Amino acid sequence: MEIEKVVKTLCESSGVSGGENIAASALMSVLEPLADEVYQNALGSVVAVKRCGRKDAKKVMIDAHIDEIGLMVTDIDERGFLSFTTIGGVDKKTLLASVVTVHGRNRDVKGVIGAVPPHLLKDGEGNRLDLDKFAIDTGLSAEELRNFVEIGDFVTFDSETIQMGDCMSGKCMDDRACVAAMVYCLYELRNVTLNVDLYIVGATQEEVGCRGAMCAAYEINPDMAVAMDVCHATTPDNSENAFEMGKGVVLTKGPNIHRGVAAALEKAAKDYHINYQIEICGGHTGTDAWVIQVARCGIPTGLLSLPIRYMHSTVETLRTADITDTGRLLAFLLKGLSADLKEVFSC
Repeated sequence: MEIEKVVKTLCESSGVSGGENIAASALMSVLEPLADEVYQNALGSVVAVKRCGRKDAKKVMIDAHIDEIGLMVTDIDERGFLSFTTIGGVDKKTLLASVVTVHGRNRDVKGVIGAVPPHLLKDGEGNRLDLDKFAIDTGLSAEELRNFVEIGDFVTFDSETIQMGDCMSGKCMDDRACVAAMVYCLYELRNVTLNVDLYIVGATQEEVGCRGAMCAAYEINPDMAVAMDVCHATTPDNSENAFEMGKGVVLTKGPNIHRGVAAALEKAAKDYHINYQIEICGGHTGTDAWVIQVARCGIPTGLLSLPIRYMHSTVETLRTADITDTGRLLAFLLKGLSADLKEVFSC
């Protein structure tokens, strides 16, 4: 499997929280050759099922979110400029001079985010990052725009996914890189019969409250789960609460994480010589694991994270090998599970 091609396909598909259909369609196309069933649930999350053929088999859910941060049109002024609000944790510093795509009802429109040039600002004004100081300029008149753009349309950042040595960079590696790791896991299992039924979930609306994972976990009601997300990688100016790219997936331990699931993941990593790092989190992990853990009557849940640089920007960067290694780790974990999941519940 050319994992770089999968990552590029997923990352360059638009899917702002609440408007994930294009990204969902791209993911479904990738998953269909590898699963027994692929469908979208009522909240738009993608679910792929690989059945083991056992009656009343235990169910294992692997989750990563398919939504991305973005914008939404709030007004079209008489000169054709678009005002907007943010969806998810958009860093306002990244907005100025960004190229964007406005997803209109009949067609997509390219635009740029502009603001008053520094030459015309008064002292101190350049430090203000109020949204009302920005506007999307499409080069079209208000009359032209209103033919296919309306208030409430989604806007995504326009960024090509590029290869940089042994790294990849682009928008929404958070969390499409983890989605790609799930795809790679299924690829590794393509000729394997498991002892459990496997549910792969590309969850919607994580960036605005982990809603897709919450609904998917309630619907599937798995016997155990592993959520996947990104974490901060070290940069020249930051090593605090950050992890090294290329030194392995990050395995979280703490009250949000079931000890047995974490132990099973760690054992699989050790047994198959897959590098990993440990994160200790004493509270909310800020991931889908938080809501999966308490779905229905509670679900034993683990968490794996991929270190990336420049999170919530259009140049999120990570090592490609971390994606495939994480997919391999998941596959090894799943192949080693017994029908009664004793490896998890004996801890």
